[in-house]
Amino acid sequence: MRRLGKARKLSFLIFIGLVCASCSADMSGSAQSRMKSWMDGTGLISSSSQILTDIKNIKISIKGDDLSSLHSLCVVLGNDVQDANGNLPSPNTAVTNELSLGYSQIYSQSVSCYKAAAKSQIEAEIASMNKSFLLIQDAISVSKAIVGSS
Repeated sequence: MRRLGKARKLSFLIFIGLVCASCSADMSGSAQSRMKSWMDGTGLISSSSQILTDIKNIKISIKGDDLSSLHSLCVVLGNDVQDANGNLPSPNTAVTNELSLGYSQIYSQSVSCYKAAAKSQIEAEIASMNKSFLLIQDAISVSKAIVGSS
C-alpha cells in the first residue's frame, strides 16, 4: 500500500516537471522565436481584436435607450481586458509595458463606463478607450516587427 503512494507522488512530480519543461521551452531561442511563440500562445492578435470589437459594440449600443445593456457591455470589455492582461509579460519589456498601460487604462475606463449614470459619460469613456487602444496597436506593431511579419 505504501509503495502505491510513492508511485503516485513520483508520477505527479514527473508530470509537474514535464509541464514546467514545456513552459520554459517556449521561451528559449532568439528574440524573434520567443516573441512568435508568445504571440501564438497567447492569441495576442485575436484578444486585441476582441477588445476593439467590445469598444465598437459599446459605441454602437450607445444609440439605444437601455443603459443597463450598455453597462453589461462595459463589463464584457473589462473581462476581456483582464484576460488579455493575464497573458503578460511578453518576452519584450517595451511590448509588455505598452500593453500593460493600454490594458490598465481600458480596464479603468470600462469600470467608469459601468458606473456611468448617463450616456454622455459613456461616450466620453469610449473616446478615451479609443485613445488607449492605440497603445495596444503600437505594441502589436512592435511585436510584429520583432517577429518579422506585417
